[in-house]
Amino acid sequence: MQQIKIQAKVLIAIAAFTMFIYSCKKADLKPPETTPAAASDAKARIVQAIKARYGNISAGYIVNINKEATESFYRNTAGLMVRFQKNKSVTGNNIVCNYNCSNTSNPADLHLVYTLSYVQRNYKCENIDKSDLNVSWTISVPFTPLTTFGFNTSTGTLKVTDPGSTLHTYSNLTIAIRTIGADPYCSANTLYEITYKAEQIPDSYFGSGMLIDAALNLYNNCSIVGNLINTGDVAAPDISLYGDLPCYRVEKVWINPPGGGTSYATAGGCYNLCSNPGGFTSIDNHQLEYRKVTSGSSFAWDDQSSTIYWGKNTTYNANLPNLGPYQVSNLENMVSGDTWLVRYRNVKNSICDIIDTNNPGANWGNQFFWIVEIWPL
Repeated sequence: MQQIKIQAKVLIAIAAFTMFIYSCKKADLKPPETTPAAASDAKARIVQAIKARYGNISAGYIVNINKEATESFYRNTAGLMVRFQKNKSVTGNNIVCNYNCSNTSNPADLHLVYTLSYVQRNYKCENIDKSDLNVSWTISVPFTPLTTFGFNTSTGTLKVTDPGSTLHTYSNLTIAIRTIGADPYCSANTLYEITYKAEQIPDSYFGSGMLIDAALNLYNNCSIVGNLINTGDVAAPDISLYGDLPCYRVEKVWINPPGGGTSYATAGGCYNLCSNPGGFTSIDNHQLEYRKVTSGSSFAWDDQSSTIYWGKNTTYNANLPNLGPYQVSNLENMVSGDTWLVRYRNVKNSICDIIDTNNPGANWGNQFFWIVEIWPL
C-alpha cells in the first residue's frame, strides 16, 4: 500500500495561471461545525497516523516542471554510449509509434519520451536547516524499465547549484518504478513513473539564483538499445521563488489508508505536522477529490467511470471539497480491496479559488495544476 504520486499529461490539467477565476462564497465552505472535542479527537488520531507512516517531516510543496529531456543516450553494440537520434523520416508522424524492440533492429525507430514531471521539497520538522528533494519523471517507452539488470542498478542524479554558484551533486540515488498505463498517444508505448529522492540538503542551498538539474540512468529489457538509456540533464526552475507563488505550486496532502488507529482512509492538510518557515506565502485550503479506479488499462483520472467523492472534513463534520492546511478529513468511501485515485491542488482565496462547491468532479477546464496519487488498498 505505497503511495504513488502521478503527474503527467493524461493525469492532470496544466496551464498558465489566470487571475480571472471565479471566487467561491465562504458560506458554501463552512457548514455547521461539529463539537470541538470530537473534531480535536479525530484530528489527533489522524495526525498520529500521519507521523507513523511518513515520519516527522513537514509541509512539502510540489513544483510542476513538465519538461522533456532534449538528449538521451543508448548503448550501441560496441558498448559505447551514443546519442539517440529519432528517425527523421517519421518524426512527428504516428508511424514511429508502431515500433517496439521486437519488430525493428534500428533504435532510431523507437519513440522515447523522458519528461521531468515535478520536484517536491520537504522541510524537516526535527531539523529546520535541512530539506529533502523528491524527483518524479514520467516516461513513455516501448519496453520495460528495470531497477536492476544483471549486476547493474538504475539510478537517478540530482545536481543543485546554490546561490553562491557552488555545484552539489547527489548521484546513485535509488529509483522506484510504477506503471501508469498505456500511452494514449502512442500505441506501442507504456507510461511509467520514475521517482527518487535526495536527502538532507542544507536549506542554505535554496535561495534566489539556485539551479536544479535532474537525470536518469535507466536500464531496460530492450537489447537494441543495449538495455540502457541515459538522459541528459533537465533543468528545473528556481523552486525557491515558488514560496511566494501559492497558485503555481501544490502543497502535499498526507494520505493514509484505513487502519493505524483510524477507521477510514484519511487526508491531512500540509501544515498538520509543522509549518513552512517564515516568509513563505501559505495557502488557504487544499481542494481534494477521490475516486475508484475502474479502467483496466489506465490510471488516468478522466479514464475512470466511478463516482467522484469529497472527504468528510472533521472540523465541520460534512463532505466538502476544501481541506484546510491544519485540518483533516475522513475518506469514508475509500475502502480496502480496490485501487483509488486521490487528487488535490492549492487554493488561495480570491486568486485560485474553488469554482464549484456543489458538484464533485466539475469540469475545471485546464486552469489548474493537480497532483494525483494512486492508492492500491
